[in-house]
Amino acid sequence: MTTKTTVAEFRDFYNDETVWANEAWYEDLGVTINGHEVDDDIVWTNIPEDLDPSSPMTISGGVIYRPKIDMESEFKRWRNAKTLTAIVATIPNEKIEEFKAYVKLIGGKLG
Repeated sequence: MTTKTTVAEFRDFYNDETVWANEAWYEDLGVTINGHEVDDDIVWTNIPEDLDPSSPMTISGGVIYRPKIDMESEFKRWRNAKTLTAIVATIPNEKIEEFKAYVKLIGGKLG
């Protein structure tokens, strides 16, 4: 599967510290910029600043690894999974407060 983006949007993703928490890293990423395949090392060493931020870019494959998972956190995740269901939802930004209120109304918890 291939995802279309721009150099600017991918740079924002790549520089977001929450993506790379717990010393995460990635491997096996396919990258094209302006329709040309580039070595994913260009991403690892940061996309050159002289690239036009609006340049089209695609990413495909790739795996993010997060090595530091402590036992207590993993146990709590496992235990919660027996009685709770975590979901990921995509909602319009203007509806976020309404969504949060509904989750609280039905006894849910937002992380």
